[in-house]
Amino acid sequence: MKKLRALAISAVVGAILGATAFIAPASALTLGATDGFDVSYPQCGRTTAATLPAPGGFSIIGVDGGRVYDANPCLVAQLQWAKAGNSKIQLYVNSGNPGGPSLVNHTTSPASSYTVTHWPSGTSSPKVCAAENPATANVFESDTIACAYDYGYLAAQSSYQRATTAFTAAGLSYAPNTVNWWIDLEEGNTWRSHDLEFTHPNDGNLTQAQLDARNRASMLGAHDYLVNVAQVKQLGFYGSPNGWTSIMNTTTMFRDHPYWYPIGAASRSDALAKCATFRNVSGVGQPVYVQYVDTGADIDVSVRCNPASNLTYASATSATRTSSATTTTLSARLRTAGSSIGLHGQNVEFVFRGKTYTARTAAGGLATVTVPLPAQAGNFPVTVRYRYNTYLATLLTTSLSVTLG
Repeated sequence: MKKLRALAISAVVGAILGATAFIAPASALTLGATDGFDVSYPQCGRTTAATLPAPGGFSIIGVDGGRVYDANPCLVAQLQWAKAGNSKIQLYVNSGNPGGPSLVNHTTSPASSYTVTHWPSGTSSPKVCAAENPATANVFESDTIACAYDYGYLAAQSSYQRATTAFTAAGLSYAPNTVNWWIDLEEGNTWRSHDLEFTHPNDGNLTQAQLDARNRASMLGAHDYLVNVAQVKQLGFYGSPNGWTSIMNTTTMFRDHPYWYPIGAASRSDALAKCATFRNVSGVGQPVYVQYVDTGADIDVSVRCNPASNLTYASATSATRTSSATTTTLSARLRTAGSSIGLHGQNVEFVFRGKTYTARTAAGGLATVTVPLPAQAGNFPVTVRYRYNTYLATLLTTSLSVTLG
């Protein structure tokens, strides 16, 4: 993805080159029935059968133009391409944390000042972004963990609003929060202490741990907006193992979400093999997708790894109905199979006495619903199910013993 010096022209160049560079039909490639493509601003102009393959089983489309607050100028056309091919649409957004409100630009001689657009100086929501030390505000101005959190949060909000507009323009009858979303971590984007060309004047006053905390806060802000506010169907993370290790400093704070794993130029069989011989990146374990670059067709392809999920019942198996206690709670925990890692932000259904109740899992994978107790005593079946998403579906059955008090 593009660094700050190229940001102003990246979308325009992408659109021009994409419209002229691909004249011949794309080369044939081996695509499984459940494989999919991801496309974004680099594929601008490649939205017809002559320039792009037919969409796969799913299409992951970039909302941004390679960085936060930048637009993919072909978003509507790419949504229409996926829609026309009856491909299941997913979305991805970029992430970053340049710090602000200004940086030192080392690409000029002498070095110059670069103003970070959209840096949330002075905002009071979702967190207060103010000077850390007013006495030295020229150094510490708006360079806090709270400011980094706001930057990521507000960037995700901007991307979601852009997606909403694009879905309407593309003629899609459903909202963007009904599809899966991914946060893309790119080493080429600007992160604190990871970009020698654009540095923050406060970098030398902070420890590496403090810089890492700001990077993680920006990612957490984006996560919190998409999961807690937009409530997207499923949120996951994309990035190379080296990029995640370096920029997120091997944090496992996002391990209760799926991970999408790139391996570069390779084959479908290479990607499928990596489903089993993967590097554990965010702590989640097995990736849900592995992405490879098909060099013949010049496009990114992803294969499904189909990790299993597991439901366990987490509430009492008996309840007493009284005149003042006419309801009870049913709880279940959704995990990745064979581990203690809960899956966050997933819809779990409880079927009790012929009615379905749906709950969204909290951090740690716990889903809870409140159901009315029957007026008669007895044993009543309870079915809990998690429907197919990027993890395989799972189901459990138990029963609730009801007594009258």
